[in-house]
Amino acid sequence: MNTLTLLPIGNYDVFVSKVHDGDSYHALVPVDVPIRSDGIQAAELKTDKGKLVAAWLKDRIEGKWCQLSLRAGYKYGANGERMGVVSIDGVDVCQEMIDKGLAVAWTGRGPRPVGAIQIEETDMAWTPDEEAAIRKLLANPPTPAIPTDWGKLIDKWLVRLTPVFLAVLAYFGINIQKDANNASAHAQTANAQVQEDHKAITGNTAEIAVVAQHAELAHETAKVNAQEIKKVDATLKAGIEAGRKQAEKDE
Repeated sequence: MNTLTLLPIGNYDVFVSKVHDGDSYHALVPVDVPIRSDGIQAAELKTDKGKLVAAWLKDRIEGKWCQLSLRAGYKYGANGERMGVVSIDGVDVCQEMIDKGLAVAWTGRGPRPVGAIQIEETDMAWTPDEEAAIRKLLANPPTPAIPTDWGKLIDKWLVRLTPVFLAVLAYFGINIQKDANNASAHAQTANAQVQEDHKAITGNTAEIAVVAQHAELAHETAKVNAQEIKKVDATLKAGIEAGRKQAEKDE
């Protein structure tokens, strides 16, 4: 996912790390984000005035902490620059550039105004000393400062992101609780089924015990009957033998 899409519309304290030209720059928000100034059109960098305007903007905001109002939309699609308005010490830099003749007001939509077409040739509202200073900056551009007070940015973002982290934790906490509840319900269902199976097995065991008792009783009865049969058989044999002997005697 493009980092730009993760940044919501709003106001941010940013460190301007690099000015590209008169209406675009990079800001740490805290990730590096390319920004296109919303509502203005500056001279192209390839022109003499464009170079002077870029040098002025570098001197104004590059290497400094500023306030950025991040707007909706992108200059060149979802992978392009975010639209925004930068301020420093409470001064709207875009409006300041318009007032000084460094840029003209333009939303970037619809036909370009005449001022935007002629902006490379229009006069800038500078004194000779100001223009000389800007040309000196252009000839010897300063090295951008490295932010040393990161604690300021970190504190701002901790305050901004804490509700997000809490919402994420709450979301996962709710899901974990739901999973735990589902697991507990499944465990209770399984336990109830085990108890039912145990009852069924216990009932079957009792029935088997009764059947075993009946079988044992039948076995004992059969043993008794076998003994009686043996007695009857012996009595019959004895009677037959006595009858045979009596018949021999009568002969």
